Amino acid sequence: MRRLFVACTAALAVSACAGAFAERVSPAEFYPAYTPAQFGSFAAAGPVVEIHGPRPGGADDAAIAAALRAPQWFPQAPFSAAPAGEPPEGRQRIILNFGEAGGMNTISACRGRVSPGGVVDRLAVAAAYCIGTRPASAARLVHDAPLTPDDPAFGDAMARLFAEMFPNTDPRGRGDNDRNRSRIIPPRP
Repeated sequence: MRRLFVACTAALAVSACAGAFAERVSPAEFYPAYTPAQFGSFAAAGPVVEIHGPRPGGADDAAIAAALRAPQWFPQAPFSAAPAGEPPEGRQRIILNFGEAGGMNTISACRGRVSPGGVVDRLAVAAAYCIGTRPASAARLVHDAPLTPDDPAFGDAMARLFAEMFPNTDPRGRGDNDRNRSRIIPPRP
């Protein structure tokens, strides 16, 4: 009887693991331009996203923007999609590069040079928050399922990515960067 119990328990564990999925959000990188107040005013005005790479499920940019939301500690205004182009000085935007599992060059992305990724079998996105051509924060998300904007899990996954990128306290003053794994990028001399 004990062997049967052990065999059944092992079979249940294997089947539960087979149905499980994994999600990884990289530690955020914070640049000197990031402040919670700056992002808060951007969030209140309706965040703008610039979308690159293969769209999840072939969704259009407006559907992707509609599925996004700022972290709960910031004002909640609808996101809107903006076409890619030369970034004017001071224009704030979040760059989402879908299909990019390994990250992107944040400085180049904020300057308007984004190399689209090619991963389409799962949700993979590198994100950067830019103020004009200056990076403010960046992180990436890889989810083992191919989530699309019409799935509530897509919005939840993106909310976890944004929670990492947009803390409600200044990351330079928290004193817990080792614990939260974020990386502070020093200003250039």
